[in-house]
Amino acid sequence: MTMTFLRSHLCATAVLCLLLCSCAAPGGQTDGGRPEDHYRWLPAMGESVGWALFLPGSSGLSVFGDDNHYRSVASELNQAGIDVLMVDYKPAYRAASDAPDVDTGEKIAWVAERAVDWMQRELPKTQGRCGSVVAWSMGAEGALRMINDADLSQRLCLRSAVFYYPSNRAELALRNRVPLLLMVGQADDVTPAEPIAAWVNRREASAAAAEVVIYPDAQHGFDIASIRQRKTIRVLPLVGPKATLQYQPMAARDSLERLRRFLGATLGTR
Repeated sequence: MTMTFLRSHLCATAVLCLLLCSCAAPGGQTDGGRPEDHYRWLPAMGESVGWALFLPGSSGLSVFGDDNHYRSVASELNQAGIDVLMVDYKPAYRAASDAPDVDTGEKIAWVAERAVDWMQRELPKTQGRCGSVVAWSMGAEGALRMINDADLSQRLCLRSAVFYYPSNRAELALRNRVPLLLMVGQADDVTPAEPIAAWVNRREASAAAAEVVIYPDAQHGFDIASIRQRKTIRVLPLVGPKATLQYQPMAARDSLERLRRFLGATLGTR
């Protein structure tokens, strides 16, 4: 590991620990209710060609009080004939009575797998249809475990995956069994672009195709329209590692178009 990568990794880890925390509630506490109370189903308009599983970033389905970001992306996919299941994995994990005591990425993957099982059991229109997992930041820690697992990918009928500025604190190798699209900002100081590109280039020889798109001058959260004013979060006031988040309109528009095209190519179009 080079010193440059080490510094960026330590910075990202420190800031992510501040932003992300753990999925588990202290002392085995649960949120009550059922895991499915924390799923949001948004069906396609008209005939569906497949589904997309959304795994949001660390803040869940609300980003700095913005409840619309993931819904707006889902709406775009709905118009293209893709059903969307959004999963707020932290409270879903805490609501489960049989949740395993594992690391963060495995918790997210565990919740996600059961969410897809619920969808295919409770929503007959999704039975026999394949899908994709779309993950932002920390959500990619769970999505990565899903697409690295050939048996799980096949059982869930995953056809592809899309990662926005993915976190990989466990430093897992990439051996994706389905095509993968990654999009990250060149100026991202939380999940830096250079290590992500190098990580993708080192993926196993047997892995499926993977494409990395790097947006010049874009930062973490470049696709979230509500972050028009730059937000800087530090582990310690004024000093130490920081996280910078800001919307970048050109990157946001291009990433949404790439998302639509990629899912259209891997799931099909109407």
